[in-house]
Amino acid sequence: MGTQALRPEELDDRALIDLDPIGIIAQSFTQILEFLNETIDEMRQAKDELQAIFDATGVGISIIDSNFVIQRCNEKQRELLVDPNLTALSGLYCYEIYCARNAPGPDCPALETLTTGQPGIVREIKKKDKYFQVITSPYAKGVDGKVTQIIEVSLDITEKKKAETAEEEQREHYLTEKAKLATVIESLSEGLLVLDNDDQVVVCNLAAAKITGHPEAELLGKHLTDLFPAVALFTENKTENLLGLEIPFQGGKEVELLLSANIGHLADAEGRNIGRLVTFRDITEIKKQQELYHRTEKLAAIGQLSAGVAHELNTPLGSILGYARLLLKDRGLSPSQKERLEIIAEQTKKSSAIIQALLRFARHSNPAQKIMAECDLNRVIDRVLPVLATELLKRKIEIRTDLKPLPAVVTD
Repeated sequence: MGTQALRPEELDDRALIDLDPIGIIAQSFTQILEFLNETIDEMRQAKDELQAIFDATGVGISIIDSNFVIQRCNEKQRELLVDPNLTALSGLYCYEIYCARNAPGPDCPALETLTTGQPGIVREIKKKDKYFQVITSPYAKGVDGKVTQIIEVSLDITEKKKAETAEEEQREHYLTEKAKLATVIESLSEGLLVLDNDDQVVVCNLAAAKITGHPEAELLGKHLTDLFPAVALFTENKTENLLGLEIPFQGGKEVELLLSANIGHLADAEGRNIGRLVTFRDITEIKKQQELYHRTEKLAAIGQLSAGVAHELNTPLGSILGYARLLLKDRGLSPSQKERLEIIAEQTKKSSAIIQALLRFARHSNPAQKIMAECDLNRVIDRVLPVLATELLKRKIEIRTDLKPLPAVVTD
């Protein structure tokens, strides 16, 4: 507020006493002092509030000058980075207290901020078995625009680091288990297909490609019924597990294969259907062996039946032959009677020979009695022909043999 010169009428004593300029000045000073006191109180209150925020914040905060000397730091910064035995930090170098160094390092964010005037960051520092992220930013600048003080903020990222480490370990475990599973799948002798909800192949193994004759790349994306048309009759219910399906498969091969397949549904943790798993194997040769074994069993049964019949026939034939020979000793027989008895005896001997051959055949038709030994093929033929003689005669077939000496073979 300005002042003006007094007018002449205001210069007399009475006027000066009535005006009281000193009182006016004193009152003005009083008002100014009251205003200053209020301002100081507000500033003190604001300072206390800032100090409370400074100390109560969940991050560590330091004020550092251009010589890397700590001006101030809050309790969180002490807790995170400072040796608990140290009480006073002001005037100490930040690189000595926080980093245990003799000078700022090339990765020091404070050095970067003081040099460039830009914020600096170190994403990970380990100290006192904890991990921190340190960020620096300009706090005050001189008249020349250079940074004179910086504010350094330390964030405790220990829990985040632990979570990242746990996630990485889990990821490595997952990748390891995935690699193991892939190895197991590829080493399976059975074909394996993983289908999505549309029954299209999303995973297959080497055995599946080998059995079907299709490359793995060709199998991927193929529909189940396009690959195995025969399963269309069994796959309407996608949540049903099908075991031991026998399905014919032609594929790209000339010979039709017979496959044994199992189809099971895949579900997620909540039980929702996410696809199906198909395993299959080639049982063509196994089926052939089973059929051969069944035929052998039938032959064995026939052999056992033949043996029983032969034993039953041997007794009456022996009686017939015995009586025929006994009658031939009678001297009173006429020539025609003697001739007929000789025919009976001869035919009985032939029948007995056939039965003996049948018995030998029956003994060698039992698969449970396998004895590997040398065998004379010519002798086998000589033994088999009498068994077939009646059938050959009935069909008017004559067999002539011209057997040359052959080396023995090992057989059952």
